[in-house]
Amino acid sequence: MPPLRRHLARTALALLLAVTTVAGPVVVWPVAAVTAQAAPVGQPVSEGVATDSCRQTAAPQQGCDTVRSATHGGAAICRRAGVPDVCTPLNGQRVAADEVVAYAASPTAAAHALQRRLQEDLPLRHATFVATHNSYNSYAYRPTPSGMDANQTYSLTDQLMMDVRRLELDVHTWTDVTTGQTAPILCHATDDPRPHTGCTAEMTLTDGLVEIDRWLDANPDEIVMLRVETHLDGVAGYAQAAAAVRDVIGDHLFLPPTAAAGSCTTFDLDLTRADIRASGRVMMVSDCGPAGSGWAPLVWDDGGVRIESTVRSQDFSYPTCAGVPRTGPRSFQQSWIRFFDDATLLSSMVSFGGDAPQRSTPAMVRSWTQCGVNQPSFDHLTPTDGRLAALAWSAGDTPVTAAGCHVADTRGGVLLDASCTGEVRPYLCATGHAALQVTDQTGPAAGHDAACAAIGAAPTVPRSGHEAQKLVDLGVTADAVWVAIPA
Repeated sequence: MPPLRRHLARTALALLLAVTTVAGPVVVWPVAAVTAQAAPVGQPVSEGVATDSCRQTAAPQQGCDTVRSATHGGAAICRRAGVPDVCTPLNGQRVAADEVVAYAASPTAAAHALQRRLQEDLPLRHATFVATHNSYNSYAYRPTPSGMDANQTYSLTDQLMMDVRRLELDVHTWTDVTTGQTAPILCHATDDPRPHTGCTAEMTLTDGLVEIDRWLDANPDEIVMLRVETHLDGVAGYAQAAAAVRDVIGDHLFLPPTAAAGSCTTFDLDLTRADIRASGRVMMVSDCGPAGSGWAPLVWDDGGVRIESTVRSQDFSYPTCAGVPRTGPRSFQQSWIRFFDDATLLSSMVSFGGDAPQRSTPAMVRSWTQCGVNQPSFDHLTPTDGRLAALAWSAGDTPVTAAGCHVADTRGGVLLDASCTGEVRPYLCATGHAALQVTDQTGPAAGHDAACAAIGAAPTVPRSGHEAQKLVDLGVTADAVWVAIPA
């Protein structure tokens, strides 16, 4: 890191460390039924009235990021009093459990559930796992210096209720303030100028895993990926973290095939959600750790297959897709693609005078969907977030039912229910992922198998945002085609 940026990073960190640390439990929201409405796909994501107003001026990004950090942190402290709506005017952003509950019953949530089902047997190289960046670093938990410049607004549980299925945890060897003993701690910190700079009174890895475990127990049909970034002190630190994982979620872990031998296993892009579900429900992704620590048998190493890019000035639009090729080495075909936000004041200050991190917009996320990004990772995800709607490529306001006949709109790939009789349409077939064909032959839904067999293909349905886009790219003149949704 250049000297100026290093100085600015330390200055920003010093400012964060000046915030008073207040210990306490996670906020418990009062629950009531309301209707959450996602923002239109083309609009930017609101960061609250104060920050949105700042963004509309000529103020430098770091100035508006300071406004965001201060107002969001102040509102978070206020909400801990247990009356969240009273705190809304502090930053103009309503944060409450009833919005999470409303989202879970929304058409967008139903579309995400359908998409996960369509991808049950799809290789992970083509699948999408909605994610949050630094998921644990949230205003929902007790205020700490790093937590007052949080990446997230809602808790881990709430994020899971908002269809997040890949959580990111940064684990440091630090002191557990509740016991005074060294333990694996979840904190947003740096190893410059010294290891774990920024860790103070954050929750432990065990605390975070217990929360995830409770959600898994309450949702037995769901699977989750955990990406663990390690800042652990040698064999002892990794061993402590491994013990916490085994103790809390050991019964849910999808273990690598080399677990018994204690070896490290490369993240397997040919696995499917069904594979994970068959022998566990949590796939933990991390580095291998030192020999003898017990960490390697628990994790899948994605270091050799992961491509990632934070949102800056690059072209994310389809089909440019930030310059990542479709095939060949380091491509969508052979890699796990992660595009992510980084919306903390610390990251903004580190980039002062350079290409600072930006927030993803719903329009940008729609491009990620069309590109086939595996891990779209968001900061400050909310239940009314237009980015969730942008990821819901499969359906609009009326998600399709599980049974019956269905068509795909050829202008956007959206799936729709259709009458099984009386309609004559072309058929959608495939010979492989994204190798879609539409038949010249038309007919009723019942003729799908024979029509595809006649051209050496099989009946199919778009199973990812990229496949939905490939259907659009075919330029079919018919307004819709028959698709085959698996039972």
